[in-house]
Amino acid sequence: QHVLSVPVDGSAPPTELTFPGTGRDVVEFAVTSTGRVVFTGDLRADNGFELFSAPDDLSAPKVLLSGTFVAGGDVVSAGSGPSLRVEADGAHVVFSADKLVNEHVELFRVPALGGSEPVPLGGSPRSDGRVNSFALDREQTHVVFLADGLAFAQELYSSSLESSAPRRLSPPLVQGGNVSVDFRAVAGRVL
Repeated sequence: QHVLSVPVDGSAPPTELTFPGTGRDVVEFAVTSTGRVVFTGDLRADNGFELFSAPDDLSAPKVLLSGTFVAGGDVVSAGSGPSLRVEADGAHVVFSADKLVNEHVELFRVPALGGSEPVPLGGSPRSDGRVNSFALDREQTHVVFLADGLAFAQELYSSSLESSAPRRLSPPLVQGGNVSVDFRAVAGRVL
């Protein structure tokens, strides 16, 4: 899969935003409110998925956003959900990756223009756990996410986008219980 940009009036041919002719894939992309395309792809190494951004008109080069990874680490989807979310103002991207510890999927925040290393936002309290889904709250101040809890149950957490330690939001669960994947972050609350 590739990402192409073409004027809506057809006045110019399509231009590939990824790396043409490399045989590499883009698995997910989003467009920011500021006209940048943020995408996850294995553009530099086969099956080594990283986060990039580029202006939608290719007026500047692509930028690597995800930084360096541990051996075997890459940008991965949060369970069945997306691997990235763009903040409403288009300035930052939150993404899921096993960046610091292979197979331990956490959340990170990085400027959409690049220029700095991603900031960790948190993940599962278990060393072998992972974030399973995530969403930004309406006010764009927190990321709310489901992750593997200490008792092998899926639990709900929240972390400030300013890199605070995650807080568990879910109440104590009954034996074998889990928090539903179907949650909504609305108006300062999570449903």
